[in-house]
Amino acid sequence: MEHDQENFENTLKEQKAQVRARGEVNNKNIDRAVRCIRNNLFNNKLAISRLKERCGISDGSFATKFVKATGQYPKDFILSHRIEAAKQLLKETNATITLIAISVGFNSRSAFCKTFKNRESINPSEWR
Repeated sequence: MEHDQENFENTLKEQKAQVRARGEVNNKNIDRAVRCIRNNLFNNKLAISRLKERCGISDGSFATKFVKATGQYPKDFILSHRIEAAKQLLKETNATITLIAISVGFNSRSAFCKTFKNRESINPSEWR
């Protein structure tokens, strides 16, 4: 049991490090937003409105600029990175789906399972 917890924590730390190490984008404000997302990806309080405030981005073209720089809308960027982290945790640990959901930034198991199913076309337990 202790080994499972340690394995889970190590895998989660690796996921956080990988997210932070990914490349930068060209637009200075969007680059700042991407860094904020990467640094707070697993925080369930991460919100686009807070992100724009925190990074000093207030113009209405934020989403358009973000898509141009990253290829994804901010919400999709966040969710895709959270799901990728969860997929690795599901494969490499024996942690419960609820613990994984909360650890990668979802507010509940049900929200996580719904998002996972919509994006991967299978349930998290089937992925495992």
